[in-house]
Amino acid sequence: MLVGQMGYQARSCWADYVQLDVCGKSVTDVCQQWEVHPCERVILHGDWTKRGASENDIGKRWREYVEMILALKAKTHVLGITIHPPSRRQWPLSSFLEICGWIEREACVPVFVENRSDSSRWFSSVEEILKGLEFVRMTIDLPQLWISCRYDNSLFLSVCERLQRAPIGELHVANAKRINGRTYVGRKLNDGEIWLEEALQRLSHVPLGTLEILGGAATFESEQRQLQSILGGA
Repeated sequence: MLVGQMGYQARSCWADYVQLDVCGKSVTDVCQQWEVHPCERVILHGDWTKRGASENDIGKRWREYVEMILALKAKTHVLGITIHPPSRRQWPLSSFLEICGWIEREACVPVFVENRSDSSRWFSSVEEILKGLEFVRMTIDLPQLWISCRYDNSLFLSVCERLQRAPIGELHVANAKRINGRTYVGRKLNDGEIWLEEALQRLSHVPLGTLEILGGAATFESEQRQLQSILGGA
């Protein structure tokens, strides 16, 4: 598994790739972001509800995604793009998946659909994720999956077991914990309630693992070593 760093703040030279946040950004913005800290491999992370952007804008954004990818491919190796699924009420699933297919064909990179835990979005229930993996490649966000499993670690691990042969292109790796009824992402892999080590050992076949942990290069490198230690015992 290649281990990627989230964002460009204090980038580590040990990261196998960098996750480029393209949410709400233009093609020019994304290329300039890469040029500040060039790297050999990137994966793009598409729009969600942030900075005035939305998953529901996929109909008008998909061409920009293609342009971003083609522009970056002239500079670096683009491993793929992760797309957040839109609202059920605003988008039929078939239309959303058709657009994902257009991006994949025109940009010639894999498109991964990320699981969510908000029931208003597609691919937010365990059943829907498992069924979806029969016909679409996905990015599995482990904290989001844990929430979809109703914070039940036994159920979470049983789902991970069922994902062992699934077409997963990327993992979003982090721990999480609940405080006063709210869920927070941990700052280290062992900082949380998720049985993360057991889950990662079941999912060691996934080719890309992005550490979605806040912090600089030193934090990334310490957690990368821990992740590699876990995977070494898989």
